[in-house]
Amino acid sequence: MLRFSPIVLAAVLLLSGCSAVQLAYNNADWWLTRQFSQYFDLDGAQRNALRAQLQQRMEQHRQHELADTVALLDGWYRAFERGLDRATVEQLMVQADAVITTSLEQSVLLVAGVMVELDTDQQAHFESRLARLSRDFRQRYRLDEPPARRMAEREQQVIERIEDWTGRLSGSQRGELSAHIATWPELSEHWLAYRERKQGELLELLRSEPTAEQIAAFLHAWLTLSDQPSELRDGNSVLRGQLKTFLITLDRSLSSRQRQQLLSRVDNYRQALASLVPEEPQVATLHEH
Repeated sequence: MLRFSPIVLAAVLLLSGCSAVQLAYNNADWWLTRQFSQYFDLDGAQRNALRAQLQQRMEQHRQHELADTVALLDGWYRAFERGLDRATVEQLMVQADAVITTSLEQSVLLVAGVMVELDTDQQAHFESRLARLSRDFRQRYRLDEPPARRMAEREQQVIERIEDWTGRLSGSQRGELSAHIATWPELSEHWLAYRERKQGELLELLRSEPTAEQIAAFLHAWLTLSDQPSELRDGNSVLRGQLKTFLITLDRSLSSRQRQQLLSRVDNYRQALASLVPEEPQVATLHEH
């Protein structure tokens, strides 16, 4: 199930250039309408109505929530500037949780409003899309491959994502970080099982002719993971602690060049999103402080 949330979309787009962040944010209503249409096979009238609702939702996000995302990026910038510690990392993780949760709570009724109007054929189309998502998940996370190979690929993917922000890591850095990643719990199978169970429950709910409020309550519980099984809850708790250690290890290993590249990129993204916050004067580049 996609998290149809503008703030999640904005977070993903931080992997693109600054102008792309601005362009994508300003056109998120179009992008999200397209995604909904693909998942639910919406007709023209449904798409038009949804586009209007998404435009309102994005304006609400711009007015009341976007500044919190900018503040979060500012917090990460200043933390990496002075050096990470566990208390700061935990504080920023809690802040990120709050930003995402707020956006989900504000967006979930809109999603439910779309789902409650699906006819039988559209529900069947949605079911086929969910089945494809599960197959894609299994393939993306190599769940049919031996665990050792799966873990090695995970280590490589994480390292590559880090290097996208810091530039090339040294052999010793890669070795130290890979050793950390190898200790992370492997939760992919649990995630897939949870995901497929929730998908089945959602489809059953849709066939029962629910109200939008009932669908919204279900989606909120799912998207905020309030009913995740104990193996996921425990595994995520362990992983959260390991991620703190991992980030601190990375931070302490950065060369001045790597740190500057990381700071510059975070600053650029902050500037890109800050420029979209209404009635806020141009923010001075953090490098000038």
